[in-house]
Amino acid sequence: MRRKHMLAIVTGFFETFLFCGVIFGWPYLLGILEDLRIYNDLCKTDQQAYATSPAAPSTCPKQQSALNLAFVLATSVTKILLLPCGYIYDTYGTWATRTLATIMFVSNCILFAVINMQQSWVIYPSALLMCISGDILLMSMVQLSYLSPKRSSFIMSLIIGAYDGSAAVALVLKSVYDQGISVQAIFIAYSLLSVFSVTRTLFLTPKYRFPRNVPADIVYGIRELNCCSESPQSPENLAHLSSNPPFHLCSSECRSELRSFRQGLCTVYYWGHIYFLVLGRMLELFFISTVKQWLSALGAPAHYESAFGIMLISGIALNFVFGIIMDKMTACFTTRRAEFPMANTVCVILIVTIVIAILFCGLILINILPLQYFSFFLFSIFRAFFYNVAYAFVSTVFPSKDFGKFHGFAFTITGFVSLLQFPIFSSIVVDFKANFDKCIYVFLGMFIASLLHPFQIISEARKKKSPRNAK
Repeated sequence: MRRKHMLAIVTGFFETFLFCGVIFGWPYLLGILEDLRIYNDLCKTDQQAYATSPAAPSTCPKQQSALNLAFVLATSVTKILLLPCGYIYDTYGTWATRTLATIMFVSNCILFAVINMQQSWVIYPSALLMCISGDILLMSMVQLSYLSPKRSSFIMSLIIGAYDGSAAVALVLKSVYDQGISVQAIFIAYSLLSVFSVTRTLFLTPKYRFPRNVPADIVYGIRELNCCSESPQSPENLAHLSSNPPFHLCSSECRSELRSFRQGLCTVYYWGHIYFLVLGRMLELFFISTVKQWLSALGAPAHYESAFGIMLISGIALNFVFGIIMDKMTACFTTRRAEFPMANTVCVILIVTIVIAILFCGLILINILPLQYFSFFLFSIFRAFFYNVAYAFVSTVFPSKDFGKFHGFAFTITGFVSLLQFPIFSSIVVDFKANFDKCIYVFLGMFIASLLHPFQIISEARKKKSPRNAK
């Protein structure tokens, strides 16, 4: 592997960690917002909230709902906007999308720096910009797996692991804030890190995108501007390098048909994948946005919340292991001359992911506090597997030139469904007195039903005969 390729991957890991998944550290950002009395005026009608000390920061269900709405809207609207963002990525390339993401990130930092009790509404655009800038950057990172075909799953897992562990950045911001540093100083300093992102855009990313089959003499970064009038990675020159996906689920004729985005949307396994994404995303957002209230309802000490944060950070190591397992599994299926090695790998990982989700749902229904340490660990494993499968499926089944659109469309559907998070949360906190069991039972049943998805892929794969076996 070329040194520049290695540098692109390593810096991509750190960039993902610094910027892409900070929104998942929402429980820590929530502590800052509550201390700043954001939407605390909603508690004025709640005499119990002010019974102890009117001067001390306090919370109430209305304030919690308002702050939770910011998180739900940010994560949901971001996914809805991924389709147009994916179109921009496919049409205008990496530089354009990354520049857009960097501008959004800096804007988010500025908004967060000026937020106060009198301007509580600022948290909504700030959270949205934080979330969408991270997801756009992550979209541009997936192509790094093309730089080393033999280690593609490992590289993908490394990037997703950084995305999972990015919640640690929010923990660091909260820790610095607890030391007495002002929010303004923290987020202005944080915005200066965008220089790293700009530098990486100019020197370590292609103007358009990496082809699936990366040529040995590929030139990318700012040197593309000096090579010739037509960039080697322009959309026209990428077409013949990235048209056929390596996922041998379909015959060559079928793969040719999948070059059409519209025809790709008509495949049954793509909609099965969307169902899986919607379900996994709903579970993730639901648990992250309600974990604080859930632990309070169980009477858990404060260190349980810290343990949850540590488990989220452990996603980096879990994804590291996941990437190795996935590459080894694919190599094993290939060695055994399995009909569809990548299909077999994805199906196995899908089944394992769903089983982990089922175990997680079952475990949190058991109201024994010490067991919840293990539930936190299962949740981290689930997130690691979930995001890896989500990106690996689309990036291998469909042509890379349409990755942005297929990925964006799937998460757009997910975003619309995720808007249900707020009414669900409000109903549970207000009407059911923070009793989350009924919602978890629904998740449990739906995940059991989602086991049909990997078996449907296997069934579809068996219907397709490879040219080698057709003879």
